[in-house]
Amino acid sequence: MNHPLLIKLIINKNEYCIENPLLIIKTFCVLDPSYKKYDSKKLGDDIWLEKAIEFSNQGMRARISGEEKRKIIEKQLELDEKIKELKIFEDKNLLDKNNEEIEKLRELFKIFENIKGVKNAKMTKILHKKFPNLIPVVDSIIAKKVYCRKNKSIDDLIEIIKEIKKDYKKNIIFLEKLKFNLKKENVNLSLLRIFDIMLWMKGQCPKQKIIGGVCDG
Repeated sequence: MNHPLLIKLIINKNEYCIENPLLIIKTFCVLDPSYKKYDSKKLGDDIWLEKAIEFSNQGMRARISGEEKRKIIEKQLELDEKIKELKIFEDKNLLDKNNEEIEKLRELFKIFENIKGVKNAKMTKILHKKFPNLIPVVDSIIAKKVYCRKNKSIDDLIEIIKEIKKDYKKNIIFLEKLKFNLKKENVNLSLLRIFDIMLWMKGQCPKQKIIGGVCDG
């Protein structure tokens, strides 16, 4: 008989046990500043970029400097135009994006490419806040520890997003149930953000087969 609080999650072709996933995510949201200072914050339409940078710094430890912020803000109009052109402003779920559509994100990412100091981790933290169902947060922990990939170029990022998308599809039923139960507990997170938290936890203890258990290594 399966344990009612034990769920299996597929990540990068491996199966991992999740002990009481609802409690894990709720605890994360209480103990980590990201939920209070990032996920629960609302963006405005006109100054969304400035707020996304602020929330990324406060809640996601993005460390975006004043100079980097100024350079990013200079790209506001270009970003807004590209968002409209790519029609991702509807914030459709990552599950609905095929490989061709994911490739189109490359053009959006390229706007950040020549801003010194703004690498993929910072960029995805900013853009995930605007598109929480579309663009995952891809930092060094998720890239290197979970998917064993470099995250230095846009090509690297696109490949990691493809891998995240594949795993996301495999775990969608679990994620939908978890999101439903979290909402009943007044915790509002996108499916993609829930999966991101699970990936991040996996990356913290890459040798562990239990996510949310005690890390020995």
